[in-house]
Amino acid sequence: MLFEQQAGVRFTQVAFRGGAPAMSELVAGRIDLIFSPVVEALQQVRAGQVRALGLSRPERSPQMPDTPTIGQELPGYAFGSWLGVFAPAGTPAPVIARLSTEIATAVAQPDTREKLIQLGYEPVGSTAEEFATFQAAELPRVAELVRASGALPN
Repeated sequence: MLFEQQAGVRFTQVAFRGGAPAMSELVAGRIDLIFSPVVEALQQVRAGQVRALGLSRPERSPQMPDTPTIGQELPGYAFGSWLGVFAPAGTPAPVIARLSTEIATAVAQPDTREKLIQLGYEPVGSTAEEFATFQAAELPRVAELVRASGALPN
């Protein structure tokens, strides 16, 4: 949706139950393109089954250094995906602090970090507070895209 707004184009949206079914349809030639996280597309790109046209992140990916960013052709365009670890509301602060420390420690390990990078992730390993601040900044932007798309919850 963000790409459509900024590029002034319209696509026919096709709903899939996840990235794997969408990628299967792309490889089979039944759809023309998908926006997919690097981690979901990297294997097919490396195998020559699909061609990466552009990255939605602000900078090039170390996994696909020859693939330009969309922002190089459409200035100002950037939309990154991210993963986070969540715990139930009301989880005691000491448990959250310990989880945060352990996750950051694991992500900082050279072998773990390298494996995540090979898979297409960009490991961060922030504190719970830093992640909450990041997420709070992301939600209004994503909520506006959902609103503009007309999507409704099931």
